This record gives sequence, structure tokens and C-alpha cells, in this order.
Amino acid sequence: MGAPQRDLVWRGEVGEMELLSIGYRFLRAGVLRGTSPSLALANTLAQFPFRAQTLASAVRLQASLRPLESAVVDDRGTLTWAGLDNRTRRLAHVLLQHGGSGSRTCFALRNGREAVECAVACARAGTVAVPMNTWSGRAELEHVIETQRPTLLIANEEYEEALRAVAPELPLLVVAGPGSSYERALAAAPMGEPWVRGGGRLVIHTSGTTGKPKGAERDVEGSGLSTLSALLSRVPLRQEDRFYLAPPLFHTLAFGMMSAGLVLGATLVLRSRFDADSTPDFLRAQRVTAMAVVPVMLRRLLDAMPEGMRLPYLRIVLTSGAASPEVLRSRVRQRLGLVHYDLYGATEAGWATIATPHDMVVRPGTQGRPAGEIRIHIVDPEGNAVPTGQVGLVMMETGWAFEGYTGRSAEGVLRQGWVHVGDTGYVDEQGFLYLTGRADDMIITGGENVYPAEVEGALEAHPAVAEAAVVGRPDPEFGQVVVAYVALRPGHEGVAVDTLRRFVGERTARYKAPREIHVVEALPRNVIGKVLRRELRARASA
Repeated sequence: MGAPQRDLVWRGEVGEMELLSIGYRFLRAGVLRGTSPSLALANTLAQFPFRAQTLASAVRLQASLRPLESAVVDDRGTLTWAGLDNRTRRLAHVLLQHGGSGSRTCFALRNGREAVECAVACARAGTVAVPMNTWSGRAELEHVIETQRPTLLIANEEYEEALRAVAPELPLLVVAGPGSSYERALAAAPMGEPWVRGGGRLVIHTSGTTGKPKGAERDVEGSGLSTLSALLSRVPLRQEDRFYLAPPLFHTLAFGMMSAGLVLGATLVLRSRFDADSTPDFLRAQRVTAMAVVPVMLRRLLDAMPEGMRLPYLRIVLTSGAASPEVLRSRVRQRLGLVHYDLYGATEAGWATIATPHDMVVRPGTQGRPAGEIRIHIVDPEGNAVPTGQVGLVMMETGWAFEGYTGRSAEGVLRQGWVHVGDTGYVDEQGFLYLTGRADDMIITGGENVYPAEVEGALEAHPAVAEAAVVGRPDPEFGQVVVAYVALRPGHEGVAVDTLRRFVGERTARYKAPREIHVVEALPRNVIGKVLRRELRARASA
């Protein structure tokens, strides 16, 4: 029998004086560097209770203390903290004019200052921020607007036609530089602070790898500081960092790290589009010290880096949103040093565990441990705790208040306060988490369980394989058989699939070796780099 259930709830190290710990971490990160308690600081905190309006408070604070320093660097240049404060005050008034506190604003914006402004202004106005997937087709845009029922749309000029077609009745502010309707609205709005109590809320849509994206409703303000403090206990972000956010800001990782950067007072570095070939030079030119990126972007960046090139300023690379294979982790260490921090979590819950560079060296494959008040729990399908080392469903309690999907309850995702999103894994004796895949991706062949992540890791260890994905195909004899899709590295196009099958068979149990291996040019992925397994399952079954 396993240990009692209470001993199988793994949590971060919470000190007896957590408030002092939070304060220390913020001081160490330089949030109040060079300052002392002052009238400006006191006024800022009085106007904006930090636990109620974290983003709005952060911008107001930085504008009070460092008005002329850089808040955002984007394709258009530099926006100071004073400029960000001014523009988000005005935009908050615009939001209130179009629906009032509690209304919803949908914005389809590429990475740039306007996306940041919308997030902060929603917090200032007490409205709901709904960033939209900028890669969505017309049907998905229509689905989001239909379910969210916004009172205002804000979008780059390139999305104007599509949005007017699906929602002609809604007011639309177009972002297109000086003279655009967005800039005119800001110029006409009052400059004073909108006196709204209660922080804004956020709807982040799931990636839609298994169907239509679902809007995950979250209260992002209530525990913002304690969650950021837990992040800082593992990731050494600082106020002086120049923080490049590569994924689009509608993605959980980018939105979360944008929020962290604003609260810290770091400079956010943004580009409207990610281009792997030009990114290494861009990182050097911008003296980027910290970067948030999804694994597929990181792999492409490393592929694009000339041999021998170094990024001397870069000290933190944060990944999340998809699995970081061991091969990728090893490449990062070889090319960039011990800079890689891998976050695991979910759209519904935020991040749950962090693997530090040291963790990844000492415990290959781990997703790290929780920090602060965050907890994880491994259970069987009936909700019973499983013994240490045994695979089960991963449950998490992160402090982010998931309120269900828009128009739907949280049933099936929330279980007695724990968030369950379908991932499977186990913890070791020290509480380090290891993922094995998703419950609905598990393949049962001849009565044996096969977790795709294990087979994919074995395939990607072969020098010819750039990336791999494994799915199950129905089979009348075995129930399912293992089918793999692989993309090969340049110069290795001649490798035989039998060679790859033997390679996997030598590293896993024989029944886990793929029955079929198909070579493809690239795996199908969504905009944030997650493999679209439903497409691969359809191919395998065709």
C-alpha cells in the first residue's frame, strides 16, 4: 500500500513568515531599488490595493518612481512608464464608456504596446480582458465573439475586415498608427484616474488542439503577488531585465510573463512576429537578458544560430506551453549555458511546477517542483491518491482562481478545488514531477499501457530525428497499435524507418516500439507550437 493521501500532496516550501518572504523576493528583484517609503508610493498603494489591481498598481508605481525609463520596446520604438501610465488611464475611460465595469473587451492584437495597454487598461477599468488568437479563422473569431459577448473590439488593421464581417454591430477601434480610430479614442479620453474598485478579470482561450477553443475564466488579480513571489523563488528575474516575449500575448505563457514583467518593472521587448532567422541578432542588438518562448520556437532559434555564436546578455530562457524534450534541453545547455527554466501548468490554472537548470541536469525529464503555496497531487481515475512513483492523473492547486469556461461550469476540470486538465505523470520521493502524457493520448496495445512521451523521447534521441509524435491506431487484434510520425534533420533524409524502430526497441519495452513510422516534413502544430494529435490520429486511421 502507498503512503497516506496527505503525504502525497506535494507543495512548495512555504515559510512561516510568507509576507516577509514575498517582500524579500521583491526587494531582491529590485522592484523598489533606489527608493524609500515616500508620499508618491503611499498614494499609489492607497489608490490601488495591490491585491485588487496588481497590473494597474504596478504601472502607476513605476510611473511614479521611474517615469522616463523604458516600459515597452516594440516595432515602433520605446514607450516609457509615464507614457504607458498615461495611455492606459485614457484607454480605461474608453472601455468604461463602451460598457462599464464588468463588461468585456476582445482584442485581436499582435505583440506590441497596444496589447500591453489593453491588458493594463482592463485591470484599471475593472473590465474583463479577452485577448483573441490572432491566427484564428473567421469561424473561430465568430465563436469567441458569440460566447464572450464583448461591448468593444480592438484590433490591428489586418483583422478589421474579418471582425466587421462577423460582428458588424459592435464598435471596433482599429490600431494602425497615428490617426487611427484607436489613437483618436485615446486622445479624446480624459486623463484622470478612473476610480474603479475591484480588479479586472481575464479570459484566456485554450489552444483548441482537441476542438474549438474554450474560454477559461480567471480572476488574475487576487493572488498575483504571492504567485509572482513563488516564481521569483525559482527564476531570478530582476527589474533591470530586458524581457523578450516571443509567443503571442494571447498565450498563457506570454500573458503571464508580461504581467510578471510589469509588476517587476522590467522592460518588455516585443516583436509583432516571431522570425527565427533574425531572432539571434535581434537578441544581441536589444541586449535581451530574459526570454519567454515555447519549445518549438526555441528549437528553431537554436537551428538558426550560426555555429559559434553566443548570446552574452541572455541569462534566463523560460519555456512552457508544450513539452521540452531532453534533446532540446541538452542543446540549450550546450549553446546557451545553464539558463533554461521550464514551467509546467495549464491555461486553467497558470503554472504549477518549475524545473531549474540544476534540476534538469540532476533529474533528466523532470518538470520540477511546485513553489510557494502551489500544490500538486497524483490520483487514480476515482480520485484516490496513488503511491509515489506510480503514474496517475496530475491535479494542481496554484492559487489562480479558475471560474469555469465561458458559458459552462468547471465540472470535469475542478475536483474538490483541484484543477485537472487531463495530464498524467508521477512524482519521485523528493516531490519532483515527471509527465507521461495525457490521459486521452495513452495507447493500450495488447493490454499494455504505452505513454506517447516515452516513445517520442526515444525517437528524438536518434541523431536523425528533429521531432516526433506518437498516436494510437485502432487494431482488431491488439486494440490499438503504436504509430509514429517523425520529421528528420537536414542531411538525414536517407535514414531507414526500420533503423528507427530498432533504435526505439533497444531503449524501451519491445511492445512500445512503433508498428509504423511515417516520415513527414513537419508535425502539424497550432500557433503556440502544440502538436495537433487529432490530425495525426485521423491520418493513422485513414
